[in-house]
Amino acid sequence: MNVIEIAASKEIEGKVFNDVMLIEGESVFSMNGNIIPSGMKTQYYYAKNIGAVLTTSSLGDYMPIVEYQIN
Repeated sequence: MNVIEIAASKEIEGKVFNDVMLIEGESVFSMNGNIIPSGMKTQYYYAKNIGAVLTTSSLGDYMPIVEYQIN
């Protein structure tokens, strides 16, 4: 996992989230003790005081936050 961006703004489903951190990871497989990269990358977007707001992947997945409530 690598931190790609910090304190960015990100628009998701028409809503702008501030102080967003982007973390990216690459999926790997272990076969017979050998690590094999899959070539698939997943991006995780976290907004300050909210948590995970979006997950995307290099395969075209797009999973936005649906609802949140701040108490």
